[in-house]
Amino acid sequence: MARLPGRSQEHPLTSFAAAAGSLAALTAVGLLCAADACAQPAPGAETRLVAVAGARLGPLAGRTSVLPGGALLLRLTPRVALGGGGWASRSPVELDRSGTALSFGYGGVVLRVTRTRRAPVFFGWQLLLGAGSAVIRDTAVGVELDADNVIVAEPAVAAHVPLLDRVDLSASAGWRFTGGVDRAAGLDASDLGGWMLGLSLALAFL
Repeated sequence: MARLPGRSQEHPLTSFAAAAGSLAALTAVGLLCAADACAQPAPGAETRLVAVAGARLGPLAGRTSVLPGGALLLRLTPRVALGGGGWASRSPVELDRSGTALSFGYGGVVLRVTRTRRAPVFFGWQLLLGAGSAVIRDTAVGVELDADNVIVAEPAVAAHVPLLDRVDLSASAGWRFTGGVDRAAGLDASDLGGWMLGLSLALAFL
């Protein structure tokens, strides 16, 4: 883990939102091109982009933290959507050591599989595979003291409620696994991973 004394850094929400947005856009464009080259879907099987915005609740360094974020998915079939997304801590979490706080953001490829959208409530599962960034700062002056990049895998189950023709409300529960955490800063996988509860709105368009 590299030490970067005296270097002021922007909040990881900014960098990870940009990275996740770029990943989602590139993924969606690539999948749209692939979809054009594939056979036409069965009658009634609509292919749409799905924009997701929401927040996730889970432990971060032993404290419960809110991570807002979102995703952009391409619905390949009525049941399967693929794209990219990212989430980041809303505010730094104070660590046990005096005068330091932790920020965490992560993003990657998102796969979502659901039952067809016909019942009042329909269920499915989702998986995120990607990477995350943990940043430790001095709370007094806001200077970055340490940073580390980690691998992230986050499977979850979800319940979806159709609100309008193209709008769904979703609640999810899962587990965030992290790997490659550098212990030099006193962190381990349990500080960045753990249970996850999510709430989001999804809008299908195009």
